[in-house]
Amino acid sequence: MPVLTDRVDIANARLKFASGCTANVTASRISRERVRKVRFFQKDAYVSIDYASQELEHWSLARREGRLPAIEGGKVEVAREEPLKLELADFARCGPHPHGAARHGADGRRALALAQRVTDAIDRA
Repeated sequence: MPVLTDRVDIANARLKFASGCTANVTASRISRERVRKVRFFQKDAYVSIDYASQELEHWSLARREGRLPAIEGGKVEVAREEPLKLELADFARCGPHPHGAARHGADGRRALALAQRVTDAIDRA
């Protein structure tokens, strides 16, 4: 949606996957805060990934016979590293291993196709 310019300044996409998982993704060029988050909603579970702070939360509904369901979970420990460094190292590892590169290439093509579908939907709106 154009807000401050004649181009798309902010977009929100709700992605539903064949597995039943749903992801909400928002991108904004005009936000005052640097936010890099993705959230996944599944039956009886919720996962929140904050790429900027490198934090992960996982919550799920625990069902126990004879008791009320309870929400369990919280922050999950993750190794904090420089994302671009990890991305480049992963790419470099694909070089000498053609099978690994093909796998990553297929994943990249699927991600790009999904991004194009979101962009096309924005253009039609």
